Order: sequence, then structure tokens, then C-alpha cells
Amino acid sequence: MPRSRESIDSDAGRISINALGFAGMLLAKNAAQRDWLEQRSPLDLLLQVSQPRPDPPQPQ
Repeated sequence: MPRSRESIDSDAGRISINALGFAGMLLAKNAAQRDWLEQRSPLDLLLQVSQPRPDPPQPQ
């Protein structure tokens, strides 16, 4: 999955989002990051780091 950036800056520090994040596994390095992640939607986090989907080619 192409990403526009590799991490999110949170109140609890930088949280990296790698390929496992897109498979549903987000890593928290400490309790503060875990609490921060639990308060957010995983989809919103992934949308922040993913590239927009290109428009499909239009038929001629």
C-alpha cells in the first residue's frame, strides 16, 4: 500500500504505520500511545498516511 507518509504525530509521540497497520495491527510502544490509538478510528489513521486513490481512466 503506497503511503504519503510513514507515521502519525500524536500527543503520545510519533506512531509509525507500516504494512501491518493496513492489515489491522497497530503497534503502540507504550501505554500512552495505546490509549491514544484506542480513542481513534483505525480507518481515520490509515487515511492520514495513505495516498489518495487515483481516478480511473475515463472511456474515450
